[in-house]
Amino acid sequence: MSSLESSKQPWQALALRDRIEVAVVHIHVTYDRRLASVYTPVEIERFSDVLRDSFHTIAEHRGGKLLSWNGNIGAFMFLVEDSESHDNCCLAAIQMLGMIPSLNEDLRPSDDIAWPIELRLSCDVGMAYGREPLNMPSDVARKLATHGKQLATENSVTITDRIYQQLSPDLKQRFESIRFSAELEAALYTTPPLAAARSANRPGDSTSPSAMSAKKVDQIAIESKVSQGRIGIGGRRHTYVGPWPIVALVLVAILCADLLILRPLIPPASSQLAPAWKEQVYSAEWRNWRRGVQEKLSRTAEVEESVAEAIRSVPPVISNSPAAALRHDEAVADVLLSYPRVRNVLYTRLGIGDKFLGTGLSNPVNVADYGDSSVHEYLIPNKRDDHPQVWMRQLNPIGLDKKKVKDLINQVTSKTAPKAELREQILAYVNKKERLTEGKDKVGAVIRFQILNLKKGKYSGSLGRMESWRVFASDLAEVWELDVKSAADLSGYSYNEGDTFFVWVFVPVHADDAVQATWSNVLAKFPQWVEEATGKMP
Repeated sequence: MSSLESSKQPWQALALRDRIEVAVVHIHVTYDRRLASVYTPVEIERFSDVLRDSFHTIAEHRGGKLLSWNGNIGAFMFLVEDSESHDNCCLAAIQMLGMIPSLNEDLRPSDDIAWPIELRLSCDVGMAYGREPLNMPSDVARKLATHGKQLATENSVTITDRIYQQLSPDLKQRFESIRFSAELEAALYTTPPLAAARSANRPGDSTSPSAMSAKKVDQIAIESKVSQGRIGIGGRRHTYVGPWPIVALVLVAILCADLLILRPLIPPASSQLAPAWKEQVYSAEWRNWRRGVQEKLSRTAEVEESVAEAIRSVPPVISNSPAAALRHDEAVADVLLSYPRVRNVLYTRLGIGDKFLGTGLSNPVNVADYGDSSVHEYLIPNKRDDHPQVWMRQLNPIGLDKKKVKDLINQVTSKTAPKAELREQILAYVNKKERLTEGKDKVGAVIRFQILNLKKGKYSGSLGRMESWRVFASDLAEVWELDVKSAADLSGYSYNEGDTFFVWVFVPVHADDAVQATWSNVLAKFPQWVEEATGKMP
């Protein structure tokens, strides 16, 4: 059976409404406008057809098929079946790009045109339905068609992190990170741009490829005019088919060299993966979960409930080791944080942003090494400041940064002061390190502070923004002897300007009142918090 026939079998085996994962190569071809002075529109169109057929051959030999082609824009799709499928998609794109320097040498009318033809290739992966292209409403294909030209780099292959993360280690080395794309909701990676093909011969050497190409182009232009009846020889019209047989021969030579000579010398991808990767993220169970996450979060408007559903179906950690659990939780977090809408939900509802470590320790201000983290942080309910478990003070921030945290609470000595009894409980915790909740690992009191400019904004009356479910707070005992500025820095809060300094101390009563801020707890509690917020608790 030929390789071409075997590459078609997976597609033919699909049921009409099968849900499948596909990798897509989107191609945008640009021709230098100065070519119009040498080649006719018909000849340019013929070349586009030859180029499409050549790309189609490359795609089919790597298991792909034509998705669409319209003028100078086209796309090919690759069925994702195993760990080699993503490699095949990217290698096909790299092969297509690799044809361009040789073609430019043959089509270049003069040395002034470095790139007669330029390519922008972009690759992504996503879910689709049905066997035929017209029945495949794939978001990934539509997004690449809409944004591919703007996001892809000229004469290089640009891919998203969704496909980059699945590549073999050797192929990953050919790409470098460039930026994040809000349009594709993914980080982008690209190959180094091709260098313009230049002759190694002397500029005046008539045997150089550039000189030969220029002569050939001049001859083509004359013969083309003859074929159109504009130049007559002996009263007869000569038939000339243009430069495309030469171009086609060049394409065939490139394809033959790659498919018949180079590819047999390259070990198959499966041998490069031996021994099999042991990371959980490469397991079939994880990949199936990842596809489900992509399907949920790329289509639904109910982001919070979709995230909760995705978390409930996370594959369990494969080891009882705490270190393995940490790596597992961070891998889950990486998947979720790759979606801007999820990042927005986590920040809006929980205050989790780019500086969140997820280890239970705060990321200090202006510290590059997370190993310097020392203060435990917790996620506590966003209570009103008049709640029985909340003790609060409002102070003038001038000169306050040098005062110790303990002074903010000790200075209130009146027995008739609001919540005096709660204050005594707080002092008992920090002075005797008493735990006010059941369990030795539970914190007795946490502190949260913030400077607000009430002349420009309005105080919410709560520990955080009105839309927040939970807010961050630090273990009071750990910052008790520190000055306010140092305590703020260690807690990750940037000490800013304002007219009112707020300090809140929260005393947990129930086990879930102060949840240590780890990714493990966030993932475990988030579905419950969604149910509480939406009133769907059983």
